Amino acid sequence: SIFLKGEEHCNWIDDSYLLIGKSHFYRHNYIDALEVFDFMQFQYKKLPSHYEAMLWSFRCQNEVGTSVIAEEIMDQIRYDKKFPARLLGEFYAICADFYCKKDDYTYAIENLTKAIPLAKSKRDKTRYTFVLGQLYQKQGQLKKASQYFTQVIKMNPPYEMAFSAKMNEARCFDVSTGNTAD
Repeated sequence: SIFLKGEEHCNWIDDSYLLIGKSHFYRHNYIDALEVFDFMQFQYKKLPSHYEAMLWSFRCQNEVGTSVIAEEIMDQIRYDKKFPARLLGEFYAICADFYCKKDDYTYAIENLTKAIPLAKSKRDKTRYTFVLGQLYQKQGQLKKASQYFTQVIKMNPPYEMAFSAKMNEARCFDVSTGNTAD
């Protein structure tokens, strides 16, 4: 690191810290990951990686189960006008996970619906659509759940996901309104 007069002169240091924090997260060392992400939020306030650190901090707090702190971070991100649009899809997906852990499926569905069009990859879109079907299924809205599982099948997902989507679609079938031959 080349940190002189309150400014970082090495372009890759913040990315390196982000990578270190992510590695701690994926090893389930959430406390160590939080330390790295909190350091980044304090040290690199003027860089775009500051917002990524906020997202990962939100994700860590969600995994640890500190919902009060996670909700504070969520509100801080939601009302920040400078938050980059490229990270909004990821933000909405993390919000959906947050509400799922609180068993508040209505808000989870709302956030996941916002995340799908902003997803960066086909894999993420397919996964979010599948989870959306599961959430509607949990709420007892079987017709909507079936529609989302049908969308997943049309997205040409991996075999396991396609199989699960077909099984869940069959579970959502309403004998009184549908064609049993299909």
